[in-house]
Amino acid sequence: MKTQSSTCIHVAEHTRIVHCLAGRIARAYFVPGERDDLVGEGMLALLEARDKFDPSRGAEFVTFAWHVVRGRMLDHLHRQRRHNAVQRRYSEHMCCHSQEGMAGAAQAREMLRDLLERVELLPRRRRMVLRETVAMKPLNEAARQACITLSTAQRWRREILYELRREVGWVGG
Repeated sequence: MKTQSSTCIHVAEHTRIVHCLAGRIARAYFVPGERDDLVGEGMLALLEARDKFDPSRGAEFVTFAWHVVRGRMLDHLHRQRRHNAVQRRYSEHMCCHSQEGMAGAAQAREMLRDLLERVELLPRRRRMVLRETVAMKPLNEAARQACITLSTAQRWRREILYELRREVGWVGG
């Protein structure tokens, strides 16, 4: 059975893992403002790792804790992104339904209609690649369904998105 002092020492000795992973993940996922939240999630995960660690399975605590902490931090980012997307959709919905947003909404609908017409002009297999991209599915699935190589699917996606951005005016052309 673990004693109170031995578990505290365990956690105190390994907080560096949390700070190191929080910095790495914040840089890798371009979320520097989330670092403190990642540290908080990481500390909770470190406590969880301490409670679930089983030395009889042959792994070092550091290795086990690293995986638990990293997984918890990535889960946190995923939840945050999903939450932000819902908030963004709600804000857009509210904006479009306010008096000031009605003109902008009509313009956005017209632009969307133009884009959809442009998409329909794409060859069938390129449309498939675009659909899979919009659906957030792995590109290798789209490549397999379109009977093309992954590198061709990547090139097509890049070209299609560039053309659509140019149509909308998001890039010079």
